[in-house]
Amino acid sequence: MPSHENFTAEEPRKAKPEQVLLFSGHMIDSRDRPQPRFPADMEEEAKQKIKAVLDRLQANAKDLAIVPGIACGGDILFLEACLERQIEVEAYLPFESAKFVKQSVSFAGDDWVKRFYQIKNHPLVKNHLQPEEIGLVPVGEN
Repeated sequence: MPSHENFTAEEPRKAKPEQVLLFSGHMIDSRDRPQPRFPADMEEEAKQKIKAVLDRLQANAKDLAIVPGIACGGDILFLEACLERQIEVEAYLPFESAKFVKQSVSFAGDDWVKRFYQIKNHPLVKNHLQPEEIGLVPVGEN
């Protein structure tokens, strides 16, 4: 089992993961969202449902979690649950942290920003930035 003391994002995994857990979810709704999808008061319920799935999968430190961001809402809830289980994480951000936080985290409040940086800087998290790995998004593309 990896420990916080001996794992860094630069080191390769020591063994092939038993399971690869992929997650993509919704962000907490912004205040001006016309149709509710993930209202802030649903955070605890979403957290419990994510944990229930990880329990059912018997997710543990032998697994690997992959997410396409560390956005407020589902991404952060999933990552916190994985890190509680000592699961190594690979997080893929489309652009540098400050811009990502501005677009996908800070509108939900300072607590979400704090949680973003706790995850991003966690020793079990390997961060990937799209511009560094595959280049910038072409002009006019999303």
